[in-house]
Amino acid sequence: TRDRTIDKRVPVFPGEPPTATIRGETAATPRIERIGFRSFDRQYLIADQRVVDFLRPDLWRIRGERQVYLVTQLTEPLKNGPAAVFTAEVPDTHYFNGRGGRVIPLYRDPDCTQVNVTPALLALLRQRLQLKVSDRDLMAYIAGVIAHAGYTRRFQGELRQQGVRIPVTGDAELWREAVEVGERVIWLHTFAERFDEPAKGRLGGQLTTGRPGVPDPVPGRSEDMPDTIKYDHADRCLVLESRSGRTGRIGPVSPAAAAYEVSGMRIVKHWFDYRKRNPKGRRGGSDLDDETAACWTLATTEQLRDLMAVLEGCVALEERQANLLGRIAAAPLITTADLEEAHILPPLDSARRRIPGGEGLTLF
Repeated sequence: TRDRTIDKRVPVFPGEPPTATIRGETAATPRIERIGFRSFDRQYLIADQRVVDFLRPDLWRIRGERQVYLVTQLTEPLKNGPAAVFTAEVPDTHYFNGRGGRVIPLYRDPDCTQVNVTPALLALLRQRLQLKVSDRDLMAYIAGVIAHAGYTRRFQGELRQQGVRIPVTGDAELWREAVEVGERVIWLHTFAERFDEPAKGRLGGQLTTGRPGVPDPVPGRSEDMPDTIKYDHADRCLVLESRSGRTGRIGPVSPAAAAYEVSGMRIVKHWFDYRKRNPKGRRGGSDLDDETAACWTLATTEQLRDLMAVLEGCVALEERQANLLGRIAAAPLITTADLEEAHILPPLDSARRRIPGGEGLTLF
């Protein structure tokens, strides 16, 4: 490609050993890492700067065990569903809904010690709310307030203009409730890998509530690879059908979870389209484009069940989030004027600094 050749030398990530060119490579096995491909869709990538076109090094450099990436859409109006989504994996350029987006990480370093928050904002929140407010609390508040369909419905007119505007409450109890809800939202969006807290029912890596059963297993033979997925309203199941006539069923699944969207992108259909027979994706650019799954596996079924548990959890929170947003809008807010008076807005140039030793886009 115009960005990579087999003889090109590229920088390695911090802490990684130097590498040869692809022509001089002797290792037989590449390093594979999971990435956030699209909202609620985790896929895998050869994590090697020598073979990835236009890698965003800043985002890869700061990946860590506690990192969380907030992703939203700033270049096009938001349509429906949540105004932001969250991922524990490095997100693709088009992660939000397949049409670009903006990524804001919680931390600016892989050790997760440098918070990505405008200076003085946390201090102002602590002073106004008379609460202990952490960087995690701030991200959780944002998730609680805007990561649901009620936000995009309520502000549909305002969202025709680019950008997401977050009402910041001046009420301590409303802040606490938004943080509590937002922690669960992030836990769900990251498939229980971030913001876990067993005492509050958020187990690390375990999605049990809302996880559907498998009334009819999806056939595993290559000739039975499913071609279509549809929702059966009568028995509340996802039906995966193959042109061979064999079917599998996953359920029960609520209609709202089956139809869940992020700004026009239908999550279940999009997820399935990359795993069906003749999957969606780029073709003709490389012989690797034709390397696709030969059959549907038990692991794929389990991934679909996890996805539905996440979406069911998100749907279950939406009524509470919409109600909470209404109460926040009706209560005293921390205004733009308050932020300007505290010299938080407009952000200082130092608040937009690059990551030390970094390159590419400034993160915040």
